[in-house]
Amino acid sequence: MSELKPLGNMVDNLPEHRKKVAREQTKQILADEDVRQFISENNIKKEMVIKYLSQFKEYFKYRDNGLNGKYPKLNFKHNQVSVGYVFSQEDEQRIKDGVRKGIVRDYVTSKTKGVTFDDIEVDPTNAFLKKQLIELVENYRYGDNQNGLWVHGKVGIGKTYMISAMANTLAEKGAGVVFVNWLNTITKIMNSYSYQQESHEKEYQIDRLSKAEILIIDDVGTEKSTQHNVKSVLYQVLENRTNALKPTFFTSNYSIAEYEEINANNVGRMDAERLTERIEMLAKEVRLTGENKRKKA
Repeated sequence: MSELKPLGNMVDNLPEHRKKVAREQTKQILADEDVRQFISENNIKKEMVIKYLSQFKEYFKYRDNGLNGKYPKLNFKHNQVSVGYVFSQEDEQRIKDGVRKGIVRDYVTSKTKGVTFDDIEVDPTNAFLKKQLIELVENYRYGDNQNGLWVHGKVGIGKTYMISAMANTLAEKGAGVVFVNWLNTITKIMNSYSYQQESHEKEYQIDRLSKAEILIIDDVGTEKSTQHNVKSVLYQVLENRTNALKPTFFTSNYSIAEYEEINANNVGRMDAERLTERIEMLAKEVRLTGENKRKKA
């Protein structure tokens, strides 16, 4: 890279009240490593930084968080600096994979659509999980085969609330999240058989849950445990997600072992154990404790 020229000549033609601002902004721009590399690769004269100051400012404004899902890229063509917008590498891969960004909820999980980590009061019973979920969000990258969690504990202690903060924050970061209440999902499938002989609801639900970038299944265990629900629906979804190494999260009032016993009693030990194997391949078990926050004081 050639040595940077003094900034004096670049601002002489500006109105007096803009000279100081232009000098400071130009210094900041030229101090940035990405910009310095861009200047070097295109042999751009330093005097052009002032001429195209607005383009560089636009680049810095949207470089970190993007604009409408795209990120700025500096271009130099025909002796002019311009800013174009492109998808990130992660989003390019999402497009190739047919993954939908943002969050899709049902009417049950939509009740917590505005929850953030800031809304969660930290106490000794939940601080560890909040910290774990925040770190997970911060480190998440598309396609990194992130393991999920099976968060369990008694009713009303904030399992869904906590996992909702994770879901909403991941979606804000650009991930594709499908967040469903399991009883509601199973009920939709079963009701569809009542209205038409050959329903596509089951295939639709299995397909969308299997393909979701991040899947969160809330309140597992509240549904009726049947051969159909366990073997034909949930197992199939988890089998597909295991094969594709897709992040999967669960909340439940039951531990994985307790959930296995419920299924074993209703559908048989073999199918229950096969389902448990898939759950344990996808998620680490975490027990959340505390008092029922839904009780009125």
